[in-house]
Amino acid sequence: MKINKYNAIFIIYIVFLFVGIIYNNVADINSFTRVSNDEFFNFKKVIHYIKINGFVYILLCLGLITYKITTVINIIINGFMLGMYLIPMLQIGGLSFLIHGFPELTGLYIGAYIGFSSLDDILDNKMKYFAMLLIGFALIVLAAVIETYLTPIVF
Repeated sequence: MKINKYNAIFIIYIVFLFVGIIYNNVADINSFTRVSNDEFFNFKKVIHYIKINGFVYILLCLGLITYKITTVINIIINGFMLGMYLIPMLQIGGLSFLIHGFPELTGLYIGAYIGFSSLDDILDNKMKYFAMLLIGFALIVLAAVIETYLTPIVF
């Protein structure tokens, strides 16, 4: 049975999301504190989030030349970390994280899709993958802006 790249990305992520949730319950990581809104509402935070998530996005895309190693490692780490902090985030108003989570995770998923693609496929569909690369990065930037300016208001 051949698993396509969409399913592979999703399965790996979900498995480690649940591993993170289980780890949270075993390790009892429920100390999550609110930070003041003053720490959010500045452009330096936007740049900070773009640097962090942009780096992850690049690592996901680099799976193309690293035999998918960086892509798989990042999917595992992101799934595990989200699972580990999901319950504490929900306890302090985690629904506000969904606002920036949708564009951020969608952008990262696009990066993972690129990282799981073959070089031949990319060379055959240059414009498609270039558009995906730009859209994925634009979603990362959008998520950084939302995380800085909108999430704290809802939080």
